[in-house]
Amino acid sequence: MDARYGGLVLGREGPEDDIPLVQHQGAGVFVLVGAMQGGEYILSEEATKQHLIRLNEINSEKGTSPISSYAPKSTVIDTNLMPPGGALWVAHNGQFIVNRFATAKYLDELEKMNASSIAEMRQKTAP
Repeated sequence: MDARYGGLVLGREGPEDDIPLVQHQGAGVFVLVGAMQGGEYILSEEATKQHLIRLNEINSEKGTSPISSYAPKSTVIDTNLMPPGGALWVAHNGQFIVNRFATAKYLDELEKMNASSIAEMRQKTAP
């Protein structure tokens, strides 16, 4: 599943059920670069660059309450739809992953950061 544009990741939440993250190396080759869990938010490469200081602040929030609901407008990556052994495709230059507690607390802000960064990126690349 493509996670390069970011979104709220739903699905596997236990440490024994990490969701693999892979990068495309070319010629159909993907390399494992990390893992995350359901309930975490992955931001696009552009949002990560633009908001890194704020993302570090947000991610410093710790707790035990995972996300319990999200708005229909949320960008969702549902890993429950992946085939067994599936993985999330991530960008080469880094994407920020926000822990589940901070995601639950700051979901609206994360969504706005991600959406505005993607819109800006598209404007820059439009003909």
